[in-house]
Amino acid sequence: LDLFTAVLGISNWTFNEDGTYTVTYDASAFDPNNGTWTLNTDETELTLTEDGDAEVYSIQSIDEGTLVLQYTDSTGTNTLTLSTE
Repeated sequence: LDLFTAVLGISNWTFNEDGTYTVTYDASAFDPNNGTWTLNTDETELTLTEDGDAEVYSIQSIDEGTLVLQYTDSTGTNTLTLSTE
């Protein structure tokens, strides 16, 4: 996975081959997020870990230019679409 940009256009997600990731934000008021990423053995879940806190995302679809993730938080089940566009 290379550079994916959230559909909202406010963040840039970079997944590196060494298992690290960085999320940078267009608004300078936010510091970048850095951590590690892993896939489960059947590559259906993406785990992002930052400062010891892990979040698991269900991979709904992935291709050369788009990654669609589903996650659950206090607001319910949500979908996050990241694309290279």
